[in-house]
Amino acid sequence: MISKSLRLIVFVAAFGAMHMGCAGAPDDGTDEASESLDQSAEGAEGLEVDTDTPTATQGRYTRDGATVRFRVALEGGARTIEIRSTTGETLLESTSDGSTETDHFFGGRLTVKGPIGSPEPMFDGDRAAFDELAARPEAGAIRNLRDALAAAKARSLRDIAQPSSATTISQLMWNSGPYWYLNGGEERSFPTWTFWYPTNVELALHASYNYPPMVYGCVWLRAGAPAGESLCTTWNQLQTATRYYWGVWVNVRNMERWGDYVRIRVF
Repeated sequence: MISKSLRLIVFVAAFGAMHMGCAGAPDDGTDEASESLDQSAEGAEGLEVDTDTPTATQGRYTRDGATVRFRVALEGGARTIEIRSTTGETLLESTSDGSTETDHFFGGRLTVKGPIGSPEPMFDGDRAAFDELAARPEAGAIRNLRDALAAAKARSLRDIAQPSSATTISQLMWNSGPYWYLNGGEERSFPTWTFWYPTNVELALHASYNYPPMVYGCVWLRAGAPAGESLCTTWNQLQTATRYYWGVWVNVRNMERWGDYVRIRVF
């Protein structure tokens, strides 16, 4: 079973069995960022890109006052990302060839490897590295780097596929845009991200047709292994769980009474 600390921390899903320093020169000799890159785009705040080509993107990203250096490289059908601290310490290095992901934490102190979508990856090393990484000031930058690069349209990541659409809809379940509305007892499965990309599950209470009405509502989240966890909220409060599911579909079940509706967004 994937531990809670594993889901909460970073699964840096990578790409290319290369050990590349973030400050190194790009392979094609390009020293300037591509004109197509939009570092001023909404969501790209804090991103500084030195190089952006179809096979390499590198630069710096600052979030919550902490900065990381990163380099993404694509070679031979595999993609690698290396994330370092500003002092040069390797925090995460992750490689994906489209079927298998290998993640190295703190320069190999811990290695996590397995087929994409596997709920039971293989571990080699010190699992305490997860908790240490989560406690680092750079943790927020690592978690949000994907969204910043996507907002800026980094070229080396443009072929990363979006999760496919979920299936299985009951009669009383409906959606409006990105939101899904689940009646009490209903459940739905959603695809999740790979490649060091966290998946966010957002919960809000929508309506209650019971007496007494619902004042506190929960959903149950489960991915892969039988164990799961609850996500709960109250009226007028959004609650979001950010997890690393490694491509395993996550099942969301409304734990409340029939007639108590919740609103779900998975992104």
